[in-house]
Amino acid sequence: MNSIRFDDIDKLNSLVSDEYGPWGKQCLISQEGISAFGQLTEDMQWIHVDAKRAETDSPFGTTIAHGFFVLSFITALCRSDGYNIVGHSSALNYGIEHLRFIKPVLAGSQIHCRTRIDKVTEKKGGTMIDLGVAVHIVGDDDPCLVLSWKLFYRS
Repeated sequence: MNSIRFDDIDKLNSLVSDEYGPWGKQCLISQEGISAFGQLTEDMQWIHVDAKRAETDSPFGTTIAHGFFVLSFITALCRSDGYNIVGHSSALNYGIEHLRFIKPVLAGSQIHCRTRIDKVTEKKGGTMIDLGVAVHIVGDDDPCLVLSWKLFYRS
């Protein structure tokens, strides 16, 4: 894994690309996880948690994950970009822009993602990196979720 200092703006800018990198690890979207998320967030819509009803009433024939449940996997999924940012005192989740839930994720699906660096900005006290993220259901060419994740690396 290539280590890059958070304040090496030139090196980080050399990684800016329109192309996504390699696939990361896969994560299972289980019905148990979907149901637990529904209880935690008080979003118990039948299309998420009632597998029996979903067999007959859902256009998918099964339950689907909450969009925010899939989103919650981002930190686990975004770990295979081939570089490691080092030398910072902390890395802060600065926010998400351009979040789109493009297609449903069926219970029992495996998901994975690819990332790219969209933008690097030197800021007072650190470096802001805009990370493009595309989450896919394994085997599907089209993403189920896309976003731009802003990460602030502090000195």
